Amino acid sequence: MRRTFSVALLVAAALGCAPAAAFVQPVHTRAALGAARARAQRPASAGSRLALASARSHLAPAGGVFVAAGARCRRGLAPLRATGGADTPGDPAVFNRQPGESEIKTLLTQRALQNLISLLLLQRDQITADWLEAFQGHEGIRRYHGLSGLHMGGRAYLAQLLRTPNEEVVVEFTRRGNGGHGGSPERAAALGAGGNPYLKDHVYEFKEKIEPRRLGDRLMRLRQEMADEWLQDLQLIGKENEEMWRSFFETVREDEDRLKDLQMPVYAHDPSDGASGSTFRGGNYDLLRRLATYKAAQQMLGDYQRGNHEDKAKASFLERMLTVHGSDFEGDAGYSVDKAFLESLLSSPPSMIRATTFGGQESMVLLSPLTIVEEICEARQVIAERWINELSQVADDHTDIQRELLQGSL
Repeated sequence: MRRTFSVALLVAAALGCAPAAAFVQPVHTRAALGAARARAQRPASAGSRLALASARSHLAPAGGVFVAAGARCRRGLAPLRATGGADTPGDPAVFNRQPGESEIKTLLTQRALQNLISLLLLQRDQITADWLEAFQGHEGIRRYHGLSGLHMGGRAYLAQLLRTPNEEVVVEFTRRGNGGHGGSPERAAALGAGGNPYLKDHVYEFKEKIEPRRLGDRLMRLRQEMADEWLQDLQLIGKENEEMWRSFFETVREDEDRLKDLQMPVYAHDPSDGASGSTFRGGNYDLLRRLATYKAAQQMLGDYQRGNHEDKAKASFLERMLTVHGSDFEGDAGYSVDKAFLESLLSSPPSMIRATTFGGQESMVLLSPLTIVEEICEARQVIAERWINELSQVADDHTDIQRELLQGSL
């Protein structure tokens, strides 16, 4: 299979033009659902041009190397119609997973994919990184910091990638000769805007082989390594609860948390946030906390709605707080979304509200946000413990995928 891919990469790599770091911390925006659907339904060739535009944004012109005008990339993949998008309301990392797959394993596949794309960029393999990002319509996932980056189940994504045959990518780039092939600013000024009319542009091309099976193997290895890390990280959820209550009561007593500035983050954030390492463990841990907190809040909301009149009053309050202060749980957002939401609950004063009992009588109910926060923290710790058991089976999942692949090839 032959596909055309145009990008100024070969000479840029030779000159040491490093791509910008992936996973920059995004500015949160609640894009409309129609925009997500439009991305899912965009023709494949347009999606590939988006990936190419992203590649151009990472490569500064150096030594007179520029992307040829009218460069394009023709791809034969059919556009994926996502069952949910990054900004779709609902339970993140849940509505996109396939039946029987846990939300934590779907998130694990997403983060392993993002990590692999970043590693490819660090290795100056822009072509493979763009191909992998565009595979199954996941353009833009390299900078996504959320819970619903995959448009399909994680296991289905792995199986599809492993079954995809090798592809040949033809890369074209233009080395400008008319005053753009390099030299000092003084020389360029002496030549003038028209440059040297005797130097012509030169178009070069080379072939690059994409091996999806090898990418799938690397993705599973990364997935296993990250699962081992998450087995340790999820054990810290209890410590997070303790630190939150310590800070809260310190603020109540002293009007401020004097130790807040002395607290170091558990893990540094992603490399795009500064010189903090070469992995994405900080970003992974942030998303683990976010998903555990959101799942716990949704679980308590369901329990309250099925309870008595006092519980229904809690459900009404929690649902309102999720609507007003919990919107960042969905889609692309920054860091510490879970902490900001719990702080908004803790800062809410207790109140007396009127509630209707099952018998139709009205009564006054004392609503304490502290009680709700305490129950959410207990629930998210239980959820973290359940995820620890699930992540210990990731190696078995990979064995099953390989077995299915082998049986399908017979």
